[in-house]
Amino acid sequence: MVMQNQLVMSLLLNNMEKHVAEIFSYSESSQDSWKSVDMYGNQDNYARVFQLKKDIASIQQEGKTFLQHIGNLKTMWNELDVYLPHTTDPSILFKSAEEDKIYQLPRSLSSEYEDLRRHILMSMELPSFQNVCAIVQREEARRRVMNQKSSHKISYARGREEEEEEEHVGEEEEDERVETIISTFN
Repeated sequence: MVMQNQLVMSLLLNNMEKHVAEIFSYSESSQDSWKSVDMYGNQDNYARVFQLKKDIASIQQEGKTFLQHIGNLKTMWNELDVYLPHTTDPSILFKSAEEDKIYQLPRSLSSEYEDLRRHILMSMELPSFQNVCAIVQREEARRRVMNQKSSHKISYARGREEEEEEEHVGEEEEDERVETIISTFN
């Protein structure tokens, strides 16, 4: 038992910065050290949790592909999961975490996904996070294949009436596509 205690103490102290390790080096047991580290460490965790939530709330896609964007979000979500208190009911934790992600992801997408965002969040039943990701990826792929931009540019030679007519038709087609995608998940 003494050997295990010394091994744990050694691991703890060797993984601390020197000035921090000096504070805990005179603890009587590894358990005492761990309790002290946990107490002091939580003070820094609050600031990190605050910063992570702030970063998550303000992250935007900004020219990255969807996979790059979701990768950045998942990295922050995973780190946040380390700091959040745990409960004994995993189903509540899972549901709460998934809902947070479902609301955060659409908010963080580029403005060109506004119609898609509106349809996801206005659904009668909130789709799962995986379904939301699939919807966004399909829309991104469709846009890439069609090489379609969010706004239609028409030469001035055709006149403003033709431009307005095409924009109106494009919006109707977009709404129908989004409704079709969303209805597959309801």
